Amino acid sequence: MTDEEVAQIAEKAASYPVGSRENPIRTFQPSGSEFYLQRLRTSSGRPLQYRRRGSVGVGPYDNILDEYQIRDPDSNDMTSIFIDMYHMFYDDARSPPGLQLLPSRKK
Repeated sequence: MTDEEVAQIAEKAASYPVGSRENPIRTFQPSGSEFYLQRLRTSSGRPLQYRRRGSVGVGPYDNILDEYQIRDPDSNDMTSIFIDMYHMFYDDARSPPGLQLLPSRKK
């Protein structure tokens, strides 16, 4: 897929909430997904609890999506986010609605 095609898909996906099946978080490899999830925080700044539920089919970038169940330790609310880990060297800086993402310290 070309950079232009990825940009077109991202533009269309932007009309959906970040972390949804239609607008997944983009990372590179399982380690990138783990790095992202470790930086994700509640609105009050507390770390979230999470677990991978499994692969759930093909997403908008024609890659397999992984679903993660996340839990807010403040309220015990649970929700799912979707991650596409097939974006070479990509470090998504977006956070799902109502959540925060600590800055990346990767260089």
